[in-house]
Amino acid sequence: MILIGSLGMPGWAQEPAPVAPAAPPPQPAQPAPTQPPRPESPSQAPAQAPKFATPGADGIVPLPHVEKRGTGPIAMVLIADAGCDWAAFDTFIERNKERYTLYAVNLPGFGGSLPPPPAKKPGEWLDNAAKAVWLSIVELKLDKPVIVGHSLGGHIALRVGIAHSNDLRGIVVLDGVPTFPGKAGETPAERTARAAKMRESLEKATNDEWDLLQQRNASLWVAHPERAMVIGAMFMLHPRESTIGYLEDLLLVDIRDDLPKLAAPTLVIAALTPGLPADKAPTSKQQIRDLFTKAPTAKVVFFDNSRHFVHEDQPAAVDAAIEKFLKGEPVADFHGPAPVVPPRKRMPPPIPPALKPPALIPTEPAKEGSGEPSVAPPK
Repeated sequence: MILIGSLGMPGWAQEPAPVAPAAPPPQPAQPAPTQPPRPESPSQAPAQAPKFATPGADGIVPLPHVEKRGTGPIAMVLIADAGCDWAAFDTFIERNKERYTLYAVNLPGFGGSLPPPPAKKPGEWLDNAAKAVWLSIVELKLDKPVIVGHSLGGHIALRVGIAHSNDLRGIVVLDGVPTFPGKAGETPAERTARAAKMRESLEKATNDEWDLLQQRNASLWVAHPERAMVIGAMFMLHPRESTIGYLEDLLLVDIRDDLPKLAAPTLVIAALTPGLPADKAPTSKQQIRDLFTKAPTAKVVFFDNSRHFVHEDQPAAVDAAIEKFLKGEPVADFHGPAPVVPPRKRMPPPIPPALKPPALIPTEPAKEGSGEPSVAPPK
């Protein structure tokens, strides 16, 4: 079942409890229960039965939530990056709510949901995500939607397109790839070892080390410091195991041999980091082009002076490129200036684990367009 959220309210949010009857006579004061700190890492957690989402009768873990926004004539499905829920697209939604009817999804494991069961083979989580997105499209009866995916979401969008090209208006990949580039001549065994090393390193990190990494990633991937803090907080508050599971899958898989099946029109917007040396830009561009050579309908364009969250750094240019693409007009590379942002401030020290909220706690809907997720502030 798909949970469709009202404006600003995540689908996993619960309705407020009914008003309680008159309070009983006062009782002697009791000491407030203490909240135990979260475990330092998944490998150090107390032994207990793991908690994973239960697949349906078809073997698929469905999407836990789809946020519907906008009133435009074209249906657009949005798939965010690893570590993010649908609110990572809230600024894009606000800008485009009159052009499209937007359906921003939460993947299993994010937005307060449980992750899929542990993968038995590489790519299982990604395959489940693609199937779950398609099932939601069918259940919602969307007529030839556009799928827009960022990073991990772009990879998942390609998988949906490979399987269902004839039923899609188009695919937009925002700085995503069909396989994670490795070293030249890397063998499958070396790729597997690299993924295992990544998992081991991230699992061993303390909570403070993990949080600092997420803050650093956000500051590297989003130009505007205030928006980077929002994305960084989202990275930190989503379960580490969910993020690691999807990243490990992405490191292990390669769907380039399936790209010839991609018949839907596809736009790939690749971000070129500000300050990239001129002698390295041609090599970087060719590496990205090579990843899509087997996709006959894919058009790759490059956006200069943009970080990984290209739709945040160059919003007007990305919106215009998507609009031209859907009209069948040619889309060119973007050579505009870097975004103008205020100077960055020194980040505060990480919050001690004992003081962090144990989970994302829904409170009240965020104001539409405010860019703020519907979560309670840390106490």
